[in-house]
Amino acid sequence: MSHRLISLILFLALLAAGAAAANEDEEKAAEEAERRAAEIAEQRAEHLERAKSGDLDPLEVSDRHRTLDRIISGVLEQHHLRDRAFNEDMATEVLEAFLDQVDTGRYYLLQSDVDEYFARHEDLLESSNESGAGERVELAFDIFERYRDRLLDRIEFALEFIEDKPDLDTDWKLDADRSEAAWAADEDELDRIWKKRVKNDAIGLLLNDNDWEEARDTLERRYNNFRRSVAQTHSDDVFEHFINAHARTMDPHSAYFSPRDTEEFEIRMSLSLEGIGAALQVEDEYVTITEILPGGPADEDGTLRPQDRITGVAQGADGEMKDVVGWRLDDVVDLIRGPEGTEVRLRYLSGDSVPGDPERTLTLERSEVALEEQAAKKDIREVERDGETYRIGVITIPNFYMDFEGRREGREDYRSTTRDVKRLLEELKEAEADAVMVDLRDNGGGSLTEATELAGLFLDRGPIVQILDTRGDLDIAQSRNAGPVWDRPVGVMVNRFSASASEIFAGAMQDYGRGVVLGTQTYGKGTVQNLVELDRFFPGDEDELGQLKFTIGQFYRVSGGSMQHKGVKPDLELPSPISTDDFGESTKPNALEWNEIDSASFEGGPLPESLITALKESHEKRARENLEFVEFLDDIERARELGERESISLRLSERQEEHEEARERRLVHQNLQRQARGEEPLEALDDEDEDALEADADLLLGEGTRIMADFIHLLPQFSDAEGKFAARKD
Repeated sequence: MSHRLISLILFLALLAAGAAAANEDEEKAAEEAERRAAEIAEQRAEHLERAKSGDLDPLEVSDRHRTLDRIISGVLEQHHLRDRAFNEDMATEVLEAFLDQVDTGRYYLLQSDVDEYFARHEDLLESSNESGAGERVELAFDIFERYRDRLLDRIEFALEFIEDKPDLDTDWKLDADRSEAAWAADEDELDRIWKKRVKNDAIGLLLNDNDWEEARDTLERRYNNFRRSVAQTHSDDVFEHFINAHARTMDPHSAYFSPRDTEEFEIRMSLSLEGIGAALQVEDEYVTITEILPGGPADEDGTLRPQDRITGVAQGADGEMKDVVGWRLDDVVDLIRGPEGTEVRLRYLSGDSVPGDPERTLTLERSEVALEEQAAKKDIREVERDGETYRIGVITIPNFYMDFEGRREGREDYRSTTRDVKRLLEELKEAEADAVMVDLRDNGGGSLTEATELAGLFLDRGPIVQILDTRGDLDIAQSRNAGPVWDRPVGVMVNRFSASASEIFAGAMQDYGRGVVLGTQTYGKGTVQNLVELDRFFPGDEDELGQLKFTIGQFYRVSGGSMQHKGVKPDLELPSPISTDDFGESTKPNALEWNEIDSASFEGGPLPESLITALKESHEKRARENLEFVEFLDDIERARELGERESISLRLSERQEEHEEARERRLVHQNLQRQARGEEPLEALDDEDEDALEADADLLLGEGTRIMADFIHLLPQFSDAEGKFAARKD
């Protein structure tokens, strides 16, 4: 037999063996797929049986969900400002985002669960189109079913764990932030994590002067409430969670609103009538404040801030405090809402608190939020400097509003921000104010037109903001006023909660050098959203499909820089308890990046750097000599140190010491404020006194008016400064 023939026979044998091996691999893969499909079918049958028993609401994927998934995915791919194809890479990001959204703190799912779902995801992508749109909804529902089962098991574990008082004198530590933690390897590891979590929950209650029996009762109610809330999750809830994970993979301001549950919009409307005047949403088991509505009870009181978490609600002065952690949003709203003139007590955790911090209690009187209370207001503050008295007019603008209906109907008395501020400026002229401070702190935006027209009250004709849309079309919004209404010095106060239209106004004033901007770097929302009714895709269909909000454009300053991400950096920074690392556009996953375009043609330029330096030096000298300000800075530094901790002690005695130290520091701070007002010092601090600490905002405004006095005093020294800036008038 020739060598060539032998080689051929060997080659054919190897080929046959390879084919056999390939067939064997295919058979194994088919068997594995069949086994996995059987497991999934069995799990779904178990879920359905459990639902039928009354323990859970059944979760079922409908054809409407699949259709909506395809429609929304297509609209976002084709029309969102972020030009991004919906391919398998993005589909994987959506799955990761959904898992993070479902189990934010890594308290329920195991690593084996996550591995299983990613394997199924890969199978789905191979067997369908490259994104799995439509078919992927079933996988999302299965993930949520597993999460719900594990959550119910964890609640049972927690309830058993608190039957006896846990040992609170150990060296155990709890991770301050578990959002990036590894998934638990097994049930034993989850048990250890949950023991730490429950101990921390207990310590947080014991720090509020509860005894163990009271703390245990509260924990039992809290865990049972959470179990009930999750058990009652509807199919549309799950779909909304999933499709929002997709939308927010594009950017944080894109979202889907189902017809049954347009949470934020409906809550804003209901609470702005007979409630506390706050927009709420559920975040990680807590009802969280997303916005304080101007003119409402919460705004007038000044204590609550965005990101604060409501943990309890009680009616009147003596009503039972109901723990609402884990409740559905609409149930919490029903407790908060009530007749005008009645009182509601809220127990809450501040947004910058760390796990286990003690809760505070606040009483608010419900009222209707009237337009007049939301309108711009003025005040005059007198500042002594070098023997002279400067009169600083302060105009506070809660939001940029306009009576659109009144304007369309041509009413002469329709209300708007610009009209109201113009009237206030005329009144300040008559009162011989030397300067104006425009206070935009906590102003989350509003009408773009109003931001543009307001800037025109202080500037000559010219561009105010540039807007670039998805088609690449550039629109430049111009001031239409014939000339400035106010030609004297101007200041603008901003903070991290100043956003959108507030940033447009502050940015224009800074670019033109028309005024000095004081405060904290603003939010950094430089995008424009559009709201689309999804029913338009199915005309004649009786079923409502909801709405899709998505980003279609971006704001740019007249100098060319985007508002996005960076916001407006003040000329002179003032201290703030809100860290830019914890709140703002730059902290949001998938936020659009900062970029820039060409500068618009405008006559102006920033304030001279030497002028800003002189203002900073004067401010810093005052701050060093003002004990109240020094204490305020110390409080901020201490809060940031606590917020940066990677772990939290689960030893009760150690936490009690920290709590008492914090109360002593607040007492010192409060007495410094009382001393400045000529009031008697307090011997001890109670809850009402703690709530009064929001005078910090007035402390900053007071320093802002003193900086304005410096500004007035220094401006004549820069009459020959190089470059054109508009803060002074020749």
